[in-house]
Parts: sequence; C-alpha cells; structure tokens
Amino acid sequence: MRQIVPSSLAVVLALAVPARAAEFLPGWTTEGVWDSNVFRSLDEDQFGRKIPKEDDFSVRAGPDLRVREQQGDLTYDLGYRLRYEEFARLDGISSFDHFANASAEWAVTDRTSIFASDDFGYSNSLAGLFQILGAQANPIVRGVRQRITTNSASGGVRHRIGPLWELTLSGENDFYDYGDASGQQSVATIGTMQLTRGVTPRLVLGFGGTAQRNEESTDLGTSDTGSTFLQVFGIANYQISRTWRLAVSAGPALSMPDAQNPGSLSLGSYLQVDPASCPVRGDGVPFVPFGQLQGFPVKGPRCNPLIFGTNPPGSFALPVASPTDSDVPFVGDTGVQDSLTYFARIQLDKQWRNWRILGSYSRSATNASGLGTSTLLDTLHSEITWTPSTRWSVSLNSTMLMQSAISEVRAQQVALRQENRLVSLCVTQDPNKSPITCSQTVVQVVPVAIPFEVSSGDKIDNPIDIRTYRVELRGERRFTKNLSASASAVWYQQTNSGEFVDNKRTEWRAVLGVTWKFDPIPL
Repeated sequence: MRQIVPSSLAVVLALAVPARAAEFLPGWTTEGVWDSNVFRSLDEDQFGRKIPKEDDFSVRAGPDLRVREQQGDLTYDLGYRLRYEEFARLDGISSFDHFANASAEWAVTDRTSIFASDDFGYSNSLAGLFQILGAQANPIVRGVRQRITTNSASGGVRHRIGPLWELTLSGENDFYDYGDASGQQSVATIGTMQLTRGVTPRLVLGFGGTAQRNEESTDLGTSDTGSTFLQVFGIANYQISRTWRLAVSAGPALSMPDAQNPGSLSLGSYLQVDPASCPVRGDGVPFVPFGQLQGFPVKGPRCNPLIFGTNPPGSFALPVASPTDSDVPFVGDTGVQDSLTYFARIQLDKQWRNWRILGSYSRSATNASGLGTSTLLDTLHSEITWTPSTRWSVSLNSTMLMQSAISEVRAQQVALRQENRLVSLCVTQDPNKSPITCSQTVVQVVPVAIPFEVSSGDKIDNPIDIRTYRVELRGERRFTKNLSASASAVWYQQTNSGEFVDNKRTEWRAVLGVTWKFDPIPL
C-alpha cells in the first residue's frame, strides 16, 4: 500500500488540454493569525495537571493561482495555493504549505458526461486542511503539530436514460500520510453506482450501492489492517417549496474488518512491572495490558511499576531501560465479527432573500482519524450565511463529530513469567519524579517480568469515543473587483474518552486577511 500515490490530477489536466478559451486568474493573500495552542497540546496531563500551551502570532502569505474554462463541452477549474507561515516568537516551525485542486467535466454527448476532481494538501498544521477540506479535516486525531499529506481524488460518468432516468457511476480515492516516525498511511477506495428518476417536477427518487475498502499501514513492524464495507441505499430529493429543499440518502451497510493479527511484537527482554501485582488470565498466568506498555492510562486492573527497596532508607531502585529487545509471538484469537450498521446523509437547505440556512447529518466510515484504524463517523453540521449586499458576506458554521469503533475490539495481553536477572538499577529518592534523577547506579540480581506471549483478552466496550466540536464565525468584505478582506474566529475542541485515553484539547484561532485578485488573463 505504501507505493500508492492516488491522484486524478493528471486525468483532469489531460481532459483540459483541448480547451481554447481558458483564462488565468492570479492573486495574492496575506493573513495575520493568532493561535492559542500552536502545538495542539492537551488541556491536562493524566494526573489532572494543566499543561502550559504555546500561543503565538504568525503571518501567512502566498500566491493564489487559478486556470479555468467555463464555456463549451469541456469545462474545468485548476487551482494552486502556496502559503508560507512565519511565527513571531516560536522558532523552528515556520514552513511552506501547498494546496492544489482540480475539477473538470466533459459533455461527451447530450446525454453523457465525464467528470473528475482532485484536492491535495501538504500542510504543517491542521489549519490549512480545514480551509480546503472543511469537515473532512475535523476527524483527524493528532496530538502534535506535524506535516500531513492528504489527497482526495474522484471521477465518474453520468448518463441520462430517457427524459426521466439518470445513471451515475463514480469512484473515489482518499489518501492520508501523517508524516511522523510511525510512517502511518491510510487509503480508502470507494466505488458507487446510483440510478435516479424524476417522479414529479419537485421529487426525485432513486437507489444505489457502494463498495468501500479502507487500508491502514505503519512502519512499526505490525501487520497492515483494513476493513471492507458494502452498502445499499435509497435516494429522495424533494423541493419542498421555492426556498426549501430536502436531500436524503440512507441505507444499511455491512462492515467486514480484517482479522486482527499483529504477528510478533518487539518487546523488551524484561518489562519494568512487578508480576506479583499484575492481573491474571483464566489459566493463572499474570499479564500486563498492552495499553499500559504503550503509556496509556489503562482503566481497570494493571501492573505496578517494578521498584526495589534499597539502602539508605527512603530511597528506591528502578530498573534501567532494557538494553535488548526480543520478538514475542501473538497467540490470541485473530477473528473479528462482521457487523451491520447504516450509512446516511440528510441535508435540509433554506434560501430566501439574502439568507441561507443549511443543516445536515451524515454517517460514514472514515480513514482520516490517524488512529491506525477506520472509525464510524457521525457528523452534525449547520451553516447560516447572511449576504446583505454584493460586497458583504457573514457566515456562522458549527460542526460536531462523533467517532466510534466500527467493530468489537479485544484487548491485547502480554503474558509474563518471573526470572532472576542481572539488572542495572537506578537509585532515586523519588521514583515518581519525571525525569528520574539517579543518585547512583548499581548492578544486582533481581526478579523481573519476562514477556513470553501476547494473547487477546476481553472485549473492549469503549475503545474509541472521540467528540470534536468546531465553531467558526467568518465575515468577508469586497472593496473593489480586485480587493477583498476577511476575518474569522474559530473555537475547536476535541475530547477522547475511550478505554485507554481520557483527555481533551482546546484551541482558539483568529485570522485577519487581505486578498488581491488580478484581472483575468486570456490564454
């Protein structure tokens, strides 16, 4: 999967070659930005202590380049934006971001048309992705500021069958690369067929089906994972009145996750836990929850750290990190049960005079979270736009997202046995202090916990429960046909209360920008 570079941009460019009446629209945008949490730090650590946040002002600027053709059988729109962001106080994080988009449609005959689109982002923060992907960027769950590459490519064919029927065949490929040491990537490939019929001038009904394949991979030595989804759905689009419109697409979906077999895991030759304090399996063997080894605050039974009493009184000895690793085999149950759910999209749109109100709900499977697994995503979105004149526009957008596990997940348990080993120990007065300060280092024969197998444990009832909230107030003022200014204020909060994690991160962001658009240049 790591060799996949999904993009329909080349297809769009190939379609655009025959066009003759294109125009080039250059522009430039400069923005002043204040961010309350540049590194997206958590609000509190696992002990309830507030984590200091880094806020800063920055300037984002760069060209807006666009080529389009709006007439004829072939129409297209190609765009590229380069942004350089320079921070006033924080060092070493100023960088370039790249965004590109393309769309094209070719009317092959009076009844048949071909369409394609592509959206690409290469950004060092989520801020830029919010601008080009909107709600699609909200499901991303990343606790650090890092470079993220995303590409969403789609294309298909529409064909009218007589005056009332229309058949649409389409495909989509969504790609995410999170650019950290884990080498995590995810790809979603989606194929859709739908058939609609105009029943009355106001009502369109139809049905269709979707097949979706999500795949996740990392460089951490674990096996790739994935899920397959099959859905059938019904369609109803109804023009309730001159200003009200309702669109519904919904139906059952079958989720078929791959077998969960991590293979052999690379673990320390001994683990810094006390096997006598660990929970035990049904066969009496002590184990440490794998989530504890990954640093998660595991809820329920867990092992105590391996601490040895020493002289003088009041001091403690802790094992120094194990110098070697060993491969521990996975012997647990690899089967994962299929599940039946539903996918849907419902949108209600109201337009009148200089107002527009839009509300929507959707449920789908997403590969964008960055958690290394696909999640079910429920999205509630509302938008109010006021356009008092041709020069003014004000909008209020709010989004709530709920992510959960698609199928049951079983905990992984690392089985332990106790052995006497020659171990380097760090003598300290406070074993809970971070970082630990060693008063001396000694070498002793001590009883330690040796991992010998990884098995699957009980079903995790709540492995993933992530809520994301985002509210944005935005205003835009056009002074001339070339010059416009915009301002926005954004509040963003993401909470994670799953089995292994219980945290929250909050961010405020204010942006004031100016855009200059040059006159179109015929090509």
